Amino acid sequence: SRPAEEVLAAFEAAEAAIAPVYTMADLADDAHVRARHSLIEVDSVCMPAPVARLERTPGHVRHPGRVLGADTDEVLAELDRAAEADGGDSTSRGESE
Repeated sequence: SRPAEEVLAAFEAAEAAIAPVYTMADLADDAHVRARHSLIEVDSVCMPAPVARLERTPGHVRHPGRVLGADTDEVLAELDRAAEADGGDSTSRGESE
């Protein structure tokens, strides 16, 4: 295995297209990403900024989304109701006969 810098240099010397695969930390440290303000932080959550940069109607992020699992019970209940309406078993919660 060769260091990423060596591989990038070899491709650039060959005038071949290449780009590194970034971790989130690499992405946050990238000068171009920082200059374009491509990442934003909303309620302590780092996420991509809206891509479109419209002057009269700029995009914005109101909140980072609901917490993981916040809707699980509601979704499973809806699946159970749909299965019962179809005459099937209510197995979405791991229930079995």
